[in-house]
Amino acid sequence: MRMKFSLRQSQRGIALLEALIAILVFSLGVLGIVSLQASSARAVAEASVRADAAMLANQVIGMMWADATANIGSYAYLSGTSTGSLCEAPFAAGAAAASTPTGNLATWLGSSSEPGSVLGTLPGGQARIQIIGAGSTNIATVTVCWQSADPQSASGFTMHNYETVSQIQR
Repeated sequence: MRMKFSLRQSQRGIALLEALIAILVFSLGVLGIVSLQASSARAVAEASVRADAAMLANQVIGMMWADATANIGSYAYLSGTSTGSLCEAPFAAGAAAASTPTGNLATWLGSSSEPGSVLGTLPGGQARIQIIGAGSTNIATVTVCWQSADPQSASGFTMHNYETVSQIQR
């Protein structure tokens, strides 16, 4: 006895299998788009902080330009915290720094509750301003540092920095 199978019986369930595979492919695509959106949001947030750091560094350079050249040495500053950032690196030989900011520099550094200041704008904000040749060449190196969350780091964050160099002359 020979049994005959019809074409319909041998393809039973194929439509269900095709639907399940289509749902799987669609789900993977949606997960990829969601992951891309999260990465994009992180990149935009980081770009915003980097733009704020650049604005703050240029702001203090503008203050130095507007201030009398004789006061340029008063802008030298070295952050006093210990996070291992570039903002804590020692100055070059012959350059000195204040650990307590005064005047325009104190306003620029601000506090964590003052928006528009280094400490109030940047997460974990720090600053370092080195003046080389105060009174003669007046070369100012402004370094602004901040933290960003990094779950892969042992400390849970990564330090970033923005540095600009300008020669202040009158």
